[in-house]
Amino acid sequence: MVDKLKPYVVKQGDYLSKLAFIYAFDAEAVWDHELNSALKSARKSGDMLAPGDVLYLPVTPKEGLPFTSGGTNRYKGSIPMVDVNLAFHDMDEKPIANAAFTIDVPGVRPNSGTSDGDGKVSFKVPVTHREVPVLFPDLNLIFHVRVGDLDPADEMTGAMQRLAHLGYFAESDMGNRDADLALAVLRFQRLKGLEETGALDAATLEALEGVHGT
Repeated sequence: MVDKLKPYVVKQGDYLSKLAFIYAFDAEAVWDHELNSALKSARKSGDMLAPGDVLYLPVTPKEGLPFTSGGTNRYKGSIPMVDVNLAFHDMDEKPIANAAFTIDVPGVRPNSGTSDGDGKVSFKVPVTHREVPVLFPDLNLIFHVRVGDLDPADEMTGAMQRLAHLGYFAESDMGNRDADLALAVLRFQRLKGLEETGALDAATLEALEGVHGT
């Protein structure tokens, strides 16, 4: 049961599961609350929000743990895990297939393995981790994966992130939303057989989300 809620402005790196752990509330109950109905209808998932989104969270403070004064108190806690599913490609858009990888971050499981034939890698990360470096030692490649930083695809920033991940847009150009972005969109449209408008229209966004995978 969720009673009083207050508005919370989402920051980069925030997502529902992470906030639920930090502020100790039931993620599903909060996401289903009527005050969050507008945001829920605008976003496909509470775990993919955009900076500036307003999410209503419970105002009830966390309850303290019981303790015995003058004695020894033992506590055991667990940190929720989130699934991370990725597909790695080289500069020629070929999958980094059947390649050994390692992740040197405490709590990540598994912390090593081999990508599949499509370059896909899956692992679980504690919600407290925001960046996970994935290393392919035999190829001397490292990818710094930001957990929770991907904005919704229909946001300008989300489209730019996806284009950057796919190699159409340099992350160093993320502040430029004009000529460089239009060229990146044109390249993407041309290679995917779409109408070359240079604009992030509905068909382009759908194709971009499909190719990117989320």
